[in-house]
Amino acid sequence: MSNSKPKVEIPNTPAPAGLIVEDLVVGEGQEAVSGKSVS
Repeated sequence: MSNSKPKVEIPNTPAPAGLIVEDLVVGEGQEAVSGKSVS
């Protein structure tokens, strides 16, 4: 185990204006909605 700190590189670019949401795999069945259980 190493006692050194991890190195994190922060890109010198502007932060994103928003999030992009896309389905990576389209499933079957009902859409998951707030308040419902999924399995």
